[in-house]
This record gives sequence, C-alpha cells and structure tokens, in this order.
Amino acid sequence: MRDRRAAIQPDAGVTDRRRQKARGRRRPWLGLPLLLATACVEPGAAEVEHYGVGSGGMRAFETPAPIPALPEDRTALRWLASDSESGGVIGGGATGSAPGATVVWRFGPAAGQVVEIALPRESGLLVTAAADTGRGVVLGTSNGLLRVTGDAAEWWDMFPGAKCTTTLTVEPSRVREYVAALAVDVEANLWAAGSRRRSIGYDGFSGFTVLPTDPARWITELLSKRFDRPYPRLLRWRAPFRAMAGDAAGPGVWVYGVRGDGRPDLMHVDPAMATVIPKADPDSSVPAGTAVPSLADPSITADRQGRVWLAGDGFQGARLYRFEGGAFDDVTPPAALLEGRRFSQLVVGPGGELYAATDGVGVLLLTDGTWAPHPIKESLPTVEGTELKPVSCMAIDRNSGYLWVGTDNNVLCWTPD
Repeated sequence: MRDRRAAIQPDAGVTDRRRQKARGRRRPWLGLPLLLATACVEPGAAEVEHYGVGSGGMRAFETPAPIPALPEDRTALRWLASDSESGGVIGGGATGSAPGATVVWRFGPAAGQVVEIALPRESGLLVTAAADTGRGVVLGTSNGLLRVTGDAAEWWDMFPGAKCTTTLTVEPSRVREYVAALAVDVEANLWAAGSRRRSIGYDGFSGFTVLPTDPARWITELLSKRFDRPYPRLLRWRAPFRAMAGDAAGPGVWVYGVRGDGRPDLMHVDPAMATVIPKADPDSSVPAGTAVPSLADPSITADRQGRVWLAGDGFQGARLYRFEGGAFDDVTPPAALLEGRRFSQLVVGPGGELYAATDGVGVLLLTDGTWAPHPIKESLPTVEGTELKPVSCMAIDRNSGYLWVGTDNNVLCWTPD
C-alpha cells in the first residue's frame, strides 16, 4: 500500500455503532487483528471477544486493547484465500522479525479461531500467493508449491524421478520457481505464474499449469514411464504476465501483461495451449483495432458470465474496466466515492457483485451497475493521523459467502444477514 503509516489504530467506536439502529447496520463483523489483538463476533452476538498473540501463545482480554505503534516484528498481511475444504480462510504475509520470513494463518471457521500454519523450515522462504482448489489450499512460494494439510503445509511433489526426454532435461521432483500468482478455473485446474529470476516485477514470466487438481483425473504414466501412484500432469505455457485470474465460465485463465514491443494485451490461455515445451505467446483475446488499457499495478478477476474486470493505475489515475463482447468499458467508481485512491484487489461475489478493495476508502461494491461503499468501512482500522482506511486483500468464503477483508494487521469478516 502506498500511503500506509507506521501505526494503525482500531476503530474504538465499532461496538457502540453496532448498537445504533440509525446506522442501518444489520450485519455483525469479525475483526481479527494479527499478532497484536484479535476480535471476533458470532453472527447475531452483541459482545466482542478479543485475543492477542504473544510469547505465551493466544490469550483473551476482557476489554479491547488499543493497537500501539506497530513494532518491527509485525506481520503485514498480503493475501487471503478461501479454504472450502476446512472452512474459513487462510491468510499470510511477510514478518519483520527475520528477513524473508513468512507467517501463514487459518481464520475460522469457528468465531475466534486463529491457527498458525506450520511451514517447511527453509531459509528465506516466502509465501507469495494462495488458491482454493476445492480440495484444499495450495500455496505459492519463492521456491515452488505447498499444499496445506490440516495445520501444516508440505511441498507438493510432482513427478519424483521422472525424466522428460522431449526436452532432454530431467524434470525436478517439484516445481522450483518463484511463484508470483495462482489461479483456479471453473474445472478446478490450478494455474501458476512464476519466474526463475525470482522477481515479481519481471514481465517475461514463464508459467506452468497443474492439470487437474482432481485425483480422479491424474495420470499414471508419462513418456512410457509408469508411476507407483497417480500424479497431476505438469504442463507449461508462456505469456506476458502482470496479473492473472481463473476463468469462472470455462477452463483456462485470463492474463494481462505487456508484450515485447511494449504493447499491453489481454489474453485467454486454454489448457489445450499448454505443452511440455513452453509455447510462444498466445494470441490476443482483444479484437484487432481495440485499444487495451495501459495499467500499472493491475488487478484482474472474471465472473461466471465471462466478463473480465481489470483495474490499475492509468494516465488519469485509478481506472477500472469491464471487458465484455470484445470491448473495454470504463466502469470506474465516481470520484466522490474513490476519492483519488487506488485499487488493491478485485473479487466477484457469489451473486455476481464486484468488490473493489482500495488503499484508502475501504471496499467499494458494484451491484447492478451501481457503485456504493461497502458497510464494512465503518469497522476498518484507520491509519493514524489520517482518515484513510486501506484494504490490502480480500477473499469470499466459498462455503458461507462471507466477505473477508485484510489490512496490514487486521482481518475482518462480514457475515450476511
């Protein structure tokens, strides 16, 4: 986030405002501040339980404690992902306690439940992304893929000992690349974008797919080599990459990036395009003559109607576009709502509504063509000395439909009526 300060204060009036019917808030919220203070509300409950994580583990407070200036060993939450197999969501980010260290947490499904996920003890390991496959959560890291099992994560081995004679190279036992992004399409194919250069800012990403995540569709043989158990098939693709989203209407992913000639482009990558040998860039999904928006720090998502939502920083500030029918429509929220802030993430809800997280005005909601602030803004912590309420990440619980929102050191859950 560009405008975060060194301290974030909780909204001390949240509990009182929940009792004010004039506010029109009928939905309770769960606030889960990481490491410093954690708070939860059971749906319909009037009291808030507060938790803090310290050297003695998790303990409860009778009254909420204000969050002081964030220490150097704070955890900065960077991503959230639904966990449809176990319930709740998983979130994580980098911690300042050690260079390159990462902390991953499971929130829920029970109110007040916060559990740290045990990671492999590998020096400098970063967890950069997560995806809900419907059969568990897969984590992308600085050195390959992890699968979350219970309260621990283990390396996802692909083809131990298998040789790929087509390229005259030995396939690694697991993907050892910097994973910059993960996505799951409607057929539960897991897509990952990565780079051996270990740099998120590098545009020339290689990519790979794991097809599919359903073990019933895994293979037992590769290049005449029989396996002792089924494995997912590892195939590769290549495309200019800055942002990626799973296709919710069919197999494949949508990729936004910049081609070698500097031209921005939007591409749909189908599983059929993936081969053992990385193919050249796929063809554009945009009709010839249609200008593709040039956006920095892009966010992308797709809905069940086949529409693609693309946001980022343009020449005129933050912009949000809908790609439908081969054309881009500018659907940026009104200036009075956006207040000059930037977008940090886009998420499509179960009813087709679009949630747009921002770096200062909370979450904006687009429903049936109309923008409005999401009511969770009232409960978000405010950057000290400002009125800014930044949101760094979001996730929709695929089981309950709850909206989970993350800031630097807080997690809040919005429970529908």
